[in-house]
Amino acid sequence: MLALLAGVIAGYQTSKMVTMQLVLLRPGENSTPLTKNLQEVAMKRHLEGLEALWSAGKAVAVGPMEGSDYAGLAVMDVNSADEAKDLMKDDPFVKSGRLKVDVLPWMLENTFRKGKKFLDVEKVYFGILERPDKAPSYPNQKLEEMQAGHLANIQKMAKDGILAAAGPFLSNEKRRGVFVFCTNDLKVIQKAVAVDPLIRAKRLELKLYPWWTSKGTVVPYKP
Repeated sequence: MLALLAGVIAGYQTSKMVTMQLVLLRPGENSTPLTKNLQEVAMKRHLEGLEALWSAGKAVAVGPMEGSDYAGLAVMDVNSADEAKDLMKDDPFVKSGRLKVDVLPWMLENTFRKGKKFLDVEKVYFGILERPDKAPSYPNQKLEEMQAGHLANIQKMAKDGILAAAGPFLSNEKRRGVFVFCTNDLKVIQKAVAVDPLIRAKRLELKLYPWWTSKGTVVPYKP
């Protein structure tokens, strides 16, 4: 399995690839409701903290997500997962246990651009590739063929102007990698990923989330 993961990473690898920290904000264990005033104060401080990271270039992309799995995310240009966690520790929602932080080292070619205004946002789609619990097994040669087709489809989505970023996580776990789409047309995205050999073979499953981030942050990837 580790050898296969190394092959996946090598397949993505280019001279422009870097490692960033993907900070995923999940609902925390503290579900005690806040009063309206306290909620407003906490939200103000939450946004101010994220905007400070964005303005300083520590967070190259940030914003809320729709869905029950994640509340939001930030792509951080820092050296380690521990540094990313440290930058989030004083967030009022994290500190109170209303949000918890998952950090995954992510290999990608950084195509994100600085938006003009932090709170002037647009909707795109963020996709997390996961390995199903009961993913079928295949001979190594077949897996290599499917991996090659997977990478070819990534290039096609980029050429078609719908893919902004893609790359694997640097860990051997259920969550395998990320697609970021620069379109909010869900049908176009679903059609494009449906032909991916690894998804068709149920070796990977793509979970898509509407993601709101500063306008101009997510742009088409040009290989």
